[in-house]
Amino acid sequence: MDNINKRHSGIKHDDNRLLNLRLPPPTQLTAPPNSTPPPEPEPDAPPKPTPDAVVIVTAKKDDTPKMAKDILPYYGMTGAQASAAKDMAWAMDSPEARVIALGMDPNASVGVDEGVSESVAPSPPPPPPPPPPNIVNNALAVPNISAADIATATNAQIKLTVLVTDLTTKIYSLSDTQLINGLTGAQIKEAWSKNTFQIEPPGSTYGNPGVGGVFHNADGTTTSKLELNGLVGYQSSSLGAQIYQLLHDGVGHSGAHGKAARDTNFAQHLANGGTAANYDDTSPQFRANETNATNIAQAVASAIGVPFTYPSSRGY
Repeated sequence: MDNINKRHSGIKHDDNRLLNLRLPPPTQLTAPPNSTPPPEPEPDAPPKPTPDAVVIVTAKKDDTPKMAKDILPYYGMTGAQASAAKDMAWAMDSPEARVIALGMDPNASVGVDEGVSESVAPSPPPPPPPPPPNIVNNALAVPNISAADIATATNAQIKLTVLVTDLTTKIYSLSDTQLINGLTGAQIKEAWSKNTFQIEPPGSTYGNPGVGGVFHNADGTTTSKLELNGLVGYQSSSLGAQIYQLLHDGVGHSGAHGKAARDTNFAQHLANGGTAANYDDTSPQFRANETNATNIAQAVASAIGVPFTYPSSRGY
């Protein structure tokens, strides 16, 4: 019994001793010497922009279309960007795929079945309409003009106006940079637009063997004087002959080029001993000047697609 009590008392004693145990205070953890403290948390900042995905699709060059996903630059993309780019590549892998180039209008639409619809720059405004024909009828200003002459002059003016209007439209269809017998389209248009066709009374003369004359004015314009009977003669002939007369005077002799050719040939005529009185068919320089105007007129007629007929064997 005593032994049992002793064992019990020993156990009780041991229990009391265990219950009275005191744990030591927790040890404070300290950083080792020369260690770097953790960084302070950064304040909230706007997210850094990520580069836009660039999708480049090539068009079909043979029976096997170029797979867009084979050429897409996925480097540097986020996972979401790469996934979106691959989805776009899959959608665009078709024979109808066209190139989407850098700098393309961001508002352009992409259709899987219909290819690419690109925004088109607005068309330039249409060119201004050709100017109306410059025609003056001095034949109607003759004092005491007869009814028959009034009818003749009026009909001649009507025919002249119709043909000049048609030629004006065709001449203005020329490109400004188009070269025709050494002249640009712009030079031809300028010469034609600055010329006035002036119908003169019957019997008018101009110091040359023809039935008209071109006069260069101080302001850079020209006046092509057409004697009424000579004009009616051309109009009674063929359309090609009428066009010869108008282009010969209105383009060949007009403009800066016409004046330069006239001045050069006349100066050479005088240098060769000629005079103003014999500056006619007998002068090589007179013939050269007329032939030059005819060559220009013929080249213009060919360029605008109208008939052209020489009025005589002289070639002018």
